[in-house]
Amino acid sequence: VWTITMKSLKPKDGKVPMPEPNPPPPLPTGRNWIVLTPDLAEVTVPEVEITSASSGIAVHEVGWRIEFLPAGMYEVVLRYTSATGSDLETPIRVEFAGQRLDDELPPVKRRESGREYRLANLGRLSVPAVMNGEVLTLKALGGGDAEVVVYEVVVAPLNPMLRSRPGD
Repeated sequence: VWTITMKSLKPKDGKVPMPEPNPPPPLPTGRNWIVLTPDLAEVTVPEVEITSASSGIAVHEVGWRIEFLPAGMYEVVLRYTSATGSDLETPIRVEFAGQRLDDELPPVKRRESGREYRLANLGRLSVPAVMNGEVLTLKALGGGDAEVVVYEVVVAPLNPMLRSRPGD
């Protein structure tokens, strides 16, 4: 004669425990892009009140504090329009951790909708060691009326597969 005893898996209080959620996946290293928008700016010249993250701001100078940037090579890309409406190129400078990138932006006529913009690859930054709290500054050069409408600046790690381009 066999005796079978059944035991309930349900706790006495009637509540079934929920399984623990899986931990979040680790953040990828070396592949993160930093997108700097006007609403994140620490400094703007002239001082501007920013009302929307999606709208650009017309500035002579704008600066962002970057709290953490791992060592590596980075491309700096600007999404912009011309603010002055001039047909002349606007000289521009990016400064970060003692490095300087100079370029000239071709003019872009800003439309009433504000949807006309261009992308400009401003160059590469070499970050030899981890940077903490450094300020990236973008300046429109060439006098008091030089302004650029900045929508965003992207700091993107350079893909190791693309490191060698003609002329580098």
